[in-house]
Parts: sequence; C-alpha cells; structure tokens
Amino acid sequence: MPREAIKSYPLRLPPSRTEFEEFGLAMAGRAVCSGCGSFYFEKSWHHPSRDKSKIYGAPFIMCPACRMIKDRVFEGELIIENVPEKSFGELEKLIRAYSARAFEEDCQHRLIDLLGYEDSIVATTTENQLANKLAKKIKDAFNRVDIRIANARAPSDFNLVKIVFAPA
Repeated sequence: MPREAIKSYPLRLPPSRTEFEEFGLAMAGRAVCSGCGSFYFEKSWHHPSRDKSKIYGAPFIMCPACRMIKDRVFEGELIIENVPEKSFGELEKLIRAYSARAFEEDCQHRLIDLLGYEDSIVATTTENQLANKLAKKIKDAFNRVDIRIANARAPSDFNLVKIVFAPA
C-alpha cells in the first residue's frame, strides 16, 4: 500500500503575548550604563551599586531610559492647563517629588523634562504609567481638576494625559 503524499501549507501564527519585548529580547550578561551608571544583570536594570564586583569588567552601553532621553523620545506626556498662579510652584514640586520616588523604585522611571509656561505645565516621562500615576496624584492633591487620558494605538506605548484646572 503506497503512502500518500502529505501536502504542507504555510501557516503563519500570530506571535504570542510573551514573545514581544518592549526593548527587544533581553541580553545576557552584565553591562553598565554610560549615562547614569545603572547596571544590568539578571535581565533587568538596577540602581548603581557600591559593590563593584558585580560590574567589574562589564561593557559600557546606554540603558533604555538614557537612550530615550538622548533621542528625545518619551512615552508619557502630561499637559496641565489653567494652573492657578498660587499653585504653580506647589504643583512643580509635587511632580518632581513623585518622579523622584518613582525613580527610587525603578531606575528606568524618570521625569525627562518639566516645562512651565504662563498658565500651563508640560511634563514628559520615560514611562506612560508614570504619567498616569502623576495625573491621579495631582487629582488627589487638587480636587478641582479634570483628567483626560489618550492612549496611542497598539504598537506604541505613548500616553497623552491632559489635566485642566477648573476656574476658581
């Protein structure tokens, strides 16, 4: 009895959710960021350590956050409009302090830029979640604000968060 030939068809399956990595596949080994001094081991970036044995002989590269800052790329943008004059300094201090706490938890969560204009503030962050959390924190601190969040489509992680203060 002769065997029948099996015809194969090209089959393209969609990639699994776990296959996609934001910054590509994790590299093996160790590295030190030439910008901020953070070091990479065990497949993630960590704050600079006093223990130099972990980073001895490691090559110098740029971490994803430093690369984003250098390339002027950001994931989260926070636009705050109609800021009352008396709350301007307090709001800037709140944004800087909250971003500093986020940086202490994860060395890749950073405030890139904080620009103050006549009645508005624009803050850019390396993480879209940081922009969302900042907006919620501002809403908790100042009750009279309206928040609108716009997310980019699938391949991008960009978030635009717009906060408008209600007139006094």
